[in-house]
Amino acid sequence: MKRVIFFGLSILTIFLMVSCASSGQTGSNLQYEEIWTLGVQDKSYMEFALAPFWEAFPKAFPVDPVVRIGEVNVSEDFPYVFPGLGDQWAGGINHVFTIDFDLDEKYLADEEGSFELQIAAAGHWTSPMIWEFNLNGVTRRERIMPGGRSDEMLTDPARVTFRLYRIPFPGKALRLTDNRLAITSGDSWSVFDVIRFVKLDN
Repeated sequence: MKRVIFFGLSILTIFLMVSCASSGQTGSNLQYEEIWTLGVQDKSYMEFALAPFWEAFPKAFPVDPVVRIGEVNVSEDFPYVFPGLGDQWAGGINHVFTIDFDLDEKYLADEEGSFELQIAAAGHWTSPMIWEFNLNGVTRRERIMPGGRSDEMLTDPARVTFRLYRIPFPGKALRLTDNRLAITSGDSWSVFDVIRFVKLDN
């Protein structure tokens, strides 16, 4: 009898694990509604601008990109590489990539609503770094981990291990029009897989 109970519990545990793994794209059982996205979460950066020609960044983007959701073409307007403070080839500064967007009124009905910026990215292969995220004056910081073993990360997405980072923002940080999200780079370059903004189901 004990063996039957143990077997049944084992089957139930496996079922729950599979259900949780398949019930949401966040890597947990959280459900969300996607509001906007840049790129595709496909373990590659090839849909973004410049890929895989990182050295073209200074000439192609002498000014850091400012894009608007609904108008942006990621293959032309948003670089796959995100240079940092230590990258002399990109000016040796912290770069800021900016995303402007408007919202449907339904998202503003609940100021206590939970929103997330979700970014699949990979940091320089040598050490972790800190990115800063500013949404309409609300600031968050996130530790971005290395995603490879060499500079081949810049030219071959198969050499990259992307991680999904989830940065929470409260509903009261948002407004109907002209939301501005500014992402500031860390000590060195990183590469993007996808950037999306979502509303979590309560």
